[in-house]
Amino acid sequence: MVTPPATHRLRAKRDQLKPVSVKSHSSAVVQLEVEAITVGSFAVRMDFGVSLRRKPGFTNEAVDTPARTAEFIAHRAARRETLQRELADLLCAQPHITLEIGAGHGHYLADYAAAHPGEFCLGIDLLRDRVERALRKRDRAKLTNLVFLKAEAAEVIAALPPSTILAKILVLFPDPWPKRRHHKNRIMQPDFLQSIASRTEPGAILCFRTDDASYFSAAKAVVQNHPAWTISTTTLWPFERATVFQSRAAVFQSLVATRRANSS
Repeated sequence: MVTPPATHRLRAKRDQLKPVSVKSHSSAVVQLEVEAITVGSFAVRMDFGVSLRRKPGFTNEAVDTPARTAEFIAHRAARRETLQRELADLLCAQPHITLEIGAGHGHYLADYAAAHPGEFCLGIDLLRDRVERALRKRDRAKLTNLVFLKAEAAEVIAALPPSTILAKILVLFPDPWPKRRHHKNRIMQPDFLQSIASRTEPGAILCFRTDDASYFSAAKAVVQNHPAWTISTTTLWPFERATVFQSRAAVFQSLVATRRANSS
């Protein structure tokens, strides 16, 4: 029997997006790809970016011009405005929500929503195919308290309506970015904890689970050192349902943190 590769390799392969290349009239190769930007130390991955890869010996003064940069900035601003309107419509009657970041195909959150009909659940993921499959799962189950969106975590948190409070935040088996030079891309960073703390009330719950021991130790240290969160030894994991990555993991570790009072 072939030994399966480590789950972080499966996850890394899962998250690879093949760029789509087309030849323009000037024979440059235009490549659409995922762009990474940084807000503070909080890595943000966008699904829109344009880079121009020249053929050897090819030059074009139009490459990377201020006009192209302005076009990208305008697109990003329009995207954020669209997300704000969409969230305002979805959450206008939902003062408290449960948010899963990296919901994948929706297995966990669909079952969670079915078991907690009194909670409104929002799942987000970067890949359109995953979101579409998750929505089909929701529709088959006829769940009215669940929605999935293709969006990035920082964008969603920034675009939440002012009246919306995060009651629970679920981060299950995120990409561990195992190489040291990539650790800055891990979601469990101080800036992320601060951003979600600003949208929570005291007693809010943050659930984190991973099969990467190094990542767990690093995330635990980040949470322990953050003034807005405290690791709880008494708060139970809110719902057990094996995700795809959990079913592949030989071992995994979990932590539950709660939002401190008098911090923001």
